[in-house]
Amino acid sequence: MLTLSVRSFLNKGRSFFISNKTFGILIFFLFFGNLQLSGGSEKKESPTTFPSRMIQQFVEWVKVDLEKYQPHQPVEQIESASPLTKANLLLAPCPGGSGVIGGTVFHDFNYNGLNDQSGGGIAGITVYLFGCTDTGEGETIENVSTDENGNYFFSGLTDGETYRVEFHIPEALNYLQSGFNGADSRTTVQFVNSPDCTTDLGLSNPIDYCEEDPFLAIPCYVNGDPLAEGSGSAEVEALVQFKTSYENSTPTPTLLATGAQIGASFGFISVDAVSIGEQNVKVSWETENEKGKGNYVVEHALDGENFEVIGRAMEGKGPVSTASYDMEETVSLGKNYFRIKYLDEEENVFFSEIVEIVILIPEGQSRNSLPSIIYPNPVHNQFVLDFTVPIQASTKVTISSIYGKILKEIVLEPGTVKQTFDIADYDSGVYEVSLQQRRKKLITYKLVKSKK
Repeated sequence: MLTLSVRSFLNKGRSFFISNKTFGILIFFLFFGNLQLSGGSEKKESPTTFPSRMIQQFVEWVKVDLEKYQPHQPVEQIESASPLTKANLLLAPCPGGSGVIGGTVFHDFNYNGLNDQSGGGIAGITVYLFGCTDTGEGETIENVSTDENGNYFFSGLTDGETYRVEFHIPEALNYLQSGFNGADSRTTVQFVNSPDCTTDLGLSNPIDYCEEDPFLAIPCYVNGDPLAEGSGSAEVEALVQFKTSYENSTPTPTLLATGAQIGASFGFISVDAVSIGEQNVKVSWETENEKGKGNYVVEHALDGENFEVIGRAMEGKGPVSTASYDMEETVSLGKNYFRIKYLDEEENVFFSEIVEIVILIPEGQSRNSLPSIIYPNPVHNQFVLDFTVPIQASTKVTISSIYGKILKEIVLEPGTVKQTFDIADYDSGVYEVSLQQRRKKLITYKLVKSKK
């Protein structure tokens, strides 16, 4: 009776994958290889001959499979593998056992180094395995990518040897960073002795970070100058911290700094912008704890991002505990954004919050314009045409060269508020963007296209 040692034949237990045909004959052999064929007048194969032929055929097919699917062969190179084989390569967790190193890359939302969240694994992380040559030099053995569950593993390694495992985060996931170095997570470079199926890595997106019960720090406002001689606010709490689980004042918040330790802090109490007729706007603001006579300027933007100084600089009234200021300016129809910039005597810069105001066409006046803005300007690839309110009629938008050649025309339907235009293929230069309703041109913008 022939006996086939599968472990010794399959290269000392290394993982491999067989084709569906080989798998089928293996099952057939296991179930029917020992059947006794006897009786009748026809010539029958002897019990010994029948299994031998089966084994010989099985061995030939296994040899083909072993040549086709070598150990350590990267997944992307196995183009001819069957769906079952690819599934095993991509989705199998670390199987453990001799000669295997593997683990899981997971989301560490609470940054505790433990794989205890519901975020699951992270797919697409490239893992490299390095070993040492006989001369002591490092060599790359293999690289794999984590599957949809964040799993990966390498097999066919030498037990007791130390290997270097490196995790490489692809560009598409560059917002991820190494999490806390905890029980289930180490760094992106780890030295591991084979076998080991706990070579894990936790990754965090700083935006997603959330402790179960984090500390919050808040300032406490006090009356008067805490640095003044005899001030009653010198030892008053000015900055404290407490956990989100605290209720009311229990337990007592932790003191971080007193008024005397922080001193008087300059700040904007309020900023406002109101319409005072047609396209005129009054911008007003109030401050506290001005230490000297700095300078204020009003900055204006049509898109809320690209601010420019308008009007004249205004000298501060400090040193003073509180002060009020205002300035009037003429602005465009549509959305307008304002903020205040303060430069103190030591050239420290402070900005107020941004306020928005919408200037509409006065009721009863001819609609010879259309409240709208375009941004950014200059533009590199795309610009946005943004209306103050949904347009009431179909609006033709025409983009033309400065010489009048029409390059693009589009009709916007009533109700449109915002439209994006792609001009990445346009040459650098100056273009005109005109808006037309009912065959009447309402407004024309000059648009600067920067170099590609």
